[in-house]
Formats: sequence, structure tokens, C-alpha cells
Amino acid sequence: MPAKTCTFTVFRDPVERAYSHFLMLKGYIENGVDHPCLASEGDWASGDFADFIASADRNHLLRQLYMFSENFDVDEAVEAVSSLDQVGFLHELGNFLESAQALFSVDLPMRHENRSLSRKNLSAEDLAAFRPHFEPEYEMLTNIRERSG
Repeated sequence: MPAKTCTFTVFRDPVERAYSHFLMLKGYIENGVDHPCLASEGDWASGDFADFIASADRNHLLRQLYMFSENFDVDEAVEAVSSLDQVGFLHELGNFLESAQALFSVDLPMRHENRSLSRKNLSAEDLAAFRPHFEPEYEMLTNIRERSG
């Protein structure tokens, strides 16, 4: 990477992230959107979210962990994340953007793009029920928060 390149990431709740991806795929299918991702991922969204979890590739389900460790190693991922200049969390995105704007003296407006065509939400019970499938990512996020203070 070129010198003075700022590296950052924003993490999202793992179940909510995967559910959003599922809804995006489902929306594409239901609305006849011919998106290239459907060739490899479309079958995953043919049923409900539980079916999606059962059929999707692990590197898609645990994408946030996989991004920083292709071996799904939590410690390796946490170490890789620690080398970034900024780390944020989606539920704190406004604060993250304010901090980044001040740091870089640039305007970073918050807007939503690529929202899924379906806006169904998971209940708290569903979030809790699906959480065990994403435990390595939750562990990674906990360790990142603890490490960053």
C-alpha cells in the first residue's frame, strides 16, 4: 500500500449482516434483478434464513472474520485488525464518521446505499437463536473491543 494510506473497517453484528445479505439475495430473486452474485449465491436464498445459514459457504457467513483470517483464526484476525488505523462499528457509525472527518479534514456524509428490497427484521429471539452459528465472529468482535479499550 502507498505510504500515508489510511486503513479502516466498520464491523456489523454478524447475524444482522448475514441476514441483510440473505434479504438482498431474496430481494433480487423476488424482483427479477439479474445480479451476477445470483449465479453462485442465489440457491442459498431459495428457502428461509435457517436454510441460508445451512447452505451458504462459511467464508460468506463469517465474512468479517474471513476478511482478516482466511483460516477463521480469531487471534490472527484480531491481530490483523489491530494494524488498521481506524476501527468502527455500524451501530456507532455516526461517531466513527465524525472522528474520521476530524482526523482527515474531509466531509464524510452518512447515507444508505444498496438497501435490500425487503425490509423484514429479525426478532430478538431469532437473533439469539442464530447467534451460535456466528460465535467465532462474536468472539473476534469482543476481543477487538477489549483490545481497543
